[in-house]
This record gives sequence, C-alpha cells and structure tokens, in this order.
Amino acid sequence: MTFIPRRGRGAARLGALAAAVSATALAIGAPAASAEPVKPGPGWHRSAIPVKGQANLTSVVTTGRTDAWAGGFKVSSIVGHPSAAARGGLAGTAAGRADAPPDICQMEKEMFPTLMLRWNGRSWSSVTMPAVGRINFLTATGRNDVWASADCAMLHWDGRRWTPMSYPAFPGAQQSSGTLVAAGGPKDAWLIGGVYDSRTRVAQGYVQRWNGRQWRPMALPGIGDNWLLSGMAVRNSHDVWAAGTDFGDSQGREHLVLLHWNGRAWKRLKEPAISNRWTRRVAAVRALSANDVWVVGAGQAGSRGGSRLPIMLHWNGHKWSSTPVPDGSGEINDVVKNGRSVWAVGDTDLPYHMYTLRWDGKRWSRGSIPQAGDGGVNGAAAIPGGGLWAVGGTGDSEKSGGPYPFLAHHA
Repeated sequence: MTFIPRRGRGAARLGALAAAVSATALAIGAPAASAEPVKPGPGWHRSAIPVKGQANLTSVVTTGRTDAWAGGFKVSSIVGHPSAAARGGLAGTAAGRADAPPDICQMEKEMFPTLMLRWNGRSWSSVTMPAVGRINFLTATGRNDVWASADCAMLHWDGRRWTPMSYPAFPGAQQSSGTLVAAGGPKDAWLIGGVYDSRTRVAQGYVQRWNGRQWRPMALPGIGDNWLLSGMAVRNSHDVWAAGTDFGDSQGREHLVLLHWNGRAWKRLKEPAISNRWTRRVAAVRALSANDVWVVGAGQAGSRGGSRLPIMLHWNGHKWSSTPVPDGSGEINDVVKNGRSVWAVGDTDLPYHMYTLRWDGKRWSRGSIPQAGDGGVNGAAAIPGGGLWAVGGTGDSEKSGGPYPFLAHHA
C-alpha cells in the first residue's frame, strides 16, 4: 500500500490511502522555479536544538510562554537517501489502529525514530517517547492536554506521561488510517482519517470524536467516492471545521471538501471559485474566530503537472472565498495568528526555500524568512502574549546532506 506526504516535501507529513485513487490524481508533483528568497528579516532568532544528525521537525504547539512542544523524526542510517525521507518518498501510516500491519509500523519506527522536544521558557530539551515513528501533528488545550498523531499511534500527554490512545478501525472498512487529532478540550478531541477498499478502489474520509472515554464515529453528509480529509480546526464543541480533497472525475480534476460542525450535524459548504488549480490539496485549517477561518495548501495548474501554486481560502462568517497571494510557486503548510497579524508559512522549490506570507487585514504580502538556503517551514504556533515558533528542516539536498531540524522564534 502506498501513502503520500500531506504537505511540502520538507514536512514528510502523512497523507492517507493514496492507493485509493490513481497515481496521477494523487501526485502533487514538483513546483516550478520561484524567485530568489527574501533574506532573513528582523525579528527571527534561531533556537539551539539538542539533536545531532539528520532529522526534521514537522509540528509545533504552545500552551504558554514557558511551555511548548515540537515534534518530528530522526532519519535512520538505513534510509537509502536522507532527503527521500524528508520529502516523504518512503511513507506509510497505521496511526493508532488496532489492525495496524506490524511490518509497516516496524519499518517506520526503524527508518524514522520518533523525535519530540519541549520548551521550558529557557531552552529546548529532548523528551523520551514511545517508539511510534514520525510525529506528524501536535495539538493542545493546556499543559495537561496535548495530543500527538504519529505514524503508528495517537499519543496523549496528561501532564505526566505520553500514553498511546488506540482508536477502533472504522466499522466495515477493509483498511483504515488516522491522519490527525484536533483538541477541543480535556474530554473533547476530534480525529480525521480515511478508509480504503482495494476491491472497489474507493477511499473515503471519516471523523471520530473522543468524549474522554472512547472514540465514536460521526455521520457525515454524502460526498461520494474517492475523497479524503487532511485538515481540521476546533474552536469549541459547536464550531468545528474539516477540509480535504474530492479527487474528482476520471480526468483527475479535483475539488475541495469543506465541512462544518454546528453542534448538531456536519454540513458541506460550497467551494469558492479557485482559478488555475487542477489539483487541490489541503495542508492545514485554522479557525481564529467564528468569522475568521483559513484553509491553506497547494495545487497544480494543469492535469499534467506544472507549477505547484499556493491555495489560500478565507471564511468570513457567511461564505468561503479564494484570497489572492503574491505571484510565484510554492506550498503553504500552516497559518497562524501572531498578535494582530496572520502568518502563513511553507516552502518553494527550484530552489527549495522557506516561504512566508503576512496578512494585514486586507492583503497578503511576502514576509521575511527565518533562514536562507535550502529549507522549508512545516509548521508554526502562536505564543500566548505575542510571538510565534516556526519549525521545519534545512539542508535538504545531496550537497548539504540534510535534512537538519530547524526551530526559530519570531518576536
């Protein structure tokens, strides 16, 4: 079974169930050449990381100014080419499943040893973790309520230890996989994932909800065949967003799946007009308020590949719209609010460089980057009281021998 990364090549985050649709429909492809990156700007400060060798950081979350987590993976010497691991060239997932194939999990644990760091207000330190492969997403509602979705488990931090939190395989599914968890409260978490039936070659997304004791599947509106969810944001128990991709017709033209939970039922909302995007992949969803929600990702311009172009959608409380971004290829991996400004982070390709945008309330403009050279920003998190953390990887090329973990702070 084949799986794909959900975000930019430096992210090595997991998609789900790529075997569900054709290789043509699922392959994002290489971005076209982009302009030379902006030099590292004022306000960025690189942080020391207690990690030696090749590694990558994929996600970061904060619970206070003196408490944050950053997760990812190390690259084992058994991986043939180090950058193949960073780009998700070898990927699989069995996150938390009772039916997870042991051979796949064992392979991932050996190739991508788990990496977790914690911030105490002064420095980052390594945290001993269960061997679960790559940490792909982090979410939290407080110091004693942190979730991590990994290749081979869903983990929960209760303030004392990380514990695997197994969830049931989707009822009736031949194969099932979890993608990410979004926390809404100590007894309220939301899981998105996908199911695949090799006999019918059909893949579908699903949502499960944690009530503090068990996971329960949720009824979703009819969407059809061959669609998956890849991003979620939870504001409260009656305001939850999930987004993903409907892989479309036999020609591979894709559409976005935009779902909203109002406390009673899930509803699919109309996709806005998005010009020049044949493929449409969601990397992240951020709900800043009831009338300020962002969906970000990337898509290709044509059916035969071509430029990988950013996707930026905004919900104003009434409808979704496609928001223009500065010209150029690239992929947006995350979006976060820092004080009064909103940041979007990601990467470009040819050259492969870090990429940031800033929103002033009216338009997006290019922002300064944390570091020049090969690298990408995989995730960001706002710091209570102001500032943000950004994580990713650098040196992802044959010449530089990476990837190497990257972690920076912006005041």
